[in-house]
Amino acid sequence: ALAYGNTPPGGGLQAGDAVTFTMEVRAVIAPVTAEDAPIDVVAAPSVGATEVATTDITVGAGALVEEGVTAVLHLLLVRGDNLAVLVSTWADNDPLQVIMAEGNSLPGVREGIAGARVGGTRVITMPPDDAFGPAGEQSIGLPAGTDLIVVGNVVGVY
Repeated sequence: ALAYGNTPPGGGLQAGDAVTFTMEVRAVIAPVTAEDAPIDVVAAPSVGATEVATTDITVGAGALVEEGVTAVLHLLLVRGDNLAVLVSTWADNDPLQVIMAEGNSLPGVREGIAGARVGGTRVITMPPDDAFGPAGEQSIGLPAGTDLIVVGNVVGVY
């Protein structure tokens, strides 16, 4: 009854049936708080970027982020023009899982985080086309045509 209570999802399960779940733990991520975010990382403003550029703040020594893996990242999304923080995964203690394959996540994040290692922190600067596209992302406060800066900390790879 603990799994679904008196409202099982169907598929042959009845109220009160015993259910066994099999799970594979792929990564254990330490909890964080908003205060853990590297908001003191100095990044130059970016206006008119034409390609993805990266700067390593800390070089990690753990597993490598490469094509085909899933990278687990804590991120700050920052407006390139005024350095305003738009999103912080540290604030929600909810790291982002980035599947390192085309069509998954923002192209600039995938390109920029490739080659980093667990434990590393990298600043990724990208033009709008490699971020949310030329229209920006109004829901987070990124205007059209604005570069995006990502401060990413690799906390896991699987």
